[in-house]
Formats: sequence, C-alpha cells, structure tokens
Amino acid sequence: MDNPKTLELDILISINQNKTIPTIHFHRLFEHKWKIYSSRFNELENKGLFTIVTNNFENKIYELTTTGKTRITELLNERESEITQRLALLKQQKPVTASGWESLIATVNSFIHPSNYSFKSNHSVPQSDYERLKAWMTSLLAKEPIKA
Repeated sequence: MDNPKTLELDILISINQNKTIPTIHFHRLFEHKWKIYSSRFNELENKGLFTIVTNNFENKIYELTTTGKTRITELLNERESEITQRLALLKQQKPVTASGWESLIATVNSFIHPSNYSFKSNHSVPQSDYERLKAWMTSLLAKEPIKA
C-alpha cells in the first residue's frame, strides 16, 4: 500500500475511533505529523468521506459518511491482500544454507560435550565444559604416546 493510501487509512480510522474529539482539536491526534496528514485530510474532506456534525454537547465533530466507511473496508482489504502476497513470497523462498560452519560447529560441540566420557572425576564438584574437555583430551593423550 503506497503512502497516500496509508495516510488515508490512518485519517479515516482516526475519525471513526475518535467520535468525541472536537474538530478544533482533531489535528492533535497526529501530533507533530499533522503537516504530513493535513493535505490528504483536505482531499478526503473534499471527496465527502466525512462530514462535520454537532454532537449532544454542542461540539462540532467529524463523522464518517457511508462512503468513508466503505473506503475503510476497501483499504483494509487491499492491505490484507498485499500482506497475503508477501507471506506467499516468503514461503516460496528457499532457506539460506550455511556453508561449512554447521559441520564445524557440530564437530566442536562433539568435543566439548562428548557423550561418553572416558574419564572419572576425582571430586564430586561439577566441572566446567573446559575442564571436561581438558580432562578428556588428557586421558586420550595418556593412552597413546605422542611421537615426534
């Protein structure tokens, strides 16, 4: 959905959801962004998507016309369609495969967390992964002398 349509949807939803805000304070809903919204707001007013009515408290407020309510529905349906299309494209994209890093990480993890330790701890205090790896490698080296 392009920017003018997004602005249009924001304005129409704001009018629909803020039925007690007087027209003189309506711009405050958009805070510092009113300069961006004001031109689009004037266009929508000229198209007859909302009118000014007087509520029970003698305040003038904006109210959507039937055309304005229909336009909100159209814009929401358009946005839903775009989101559905984007999701379909994302589902079709193939996942990016990692290069050789996955197998390298698996190898390193097998050394850090060997399933069958060939050593026994002399004390009952739990060892860190580094200590386990160190002890495991020491036990392997003790079994086979290193030839230089």
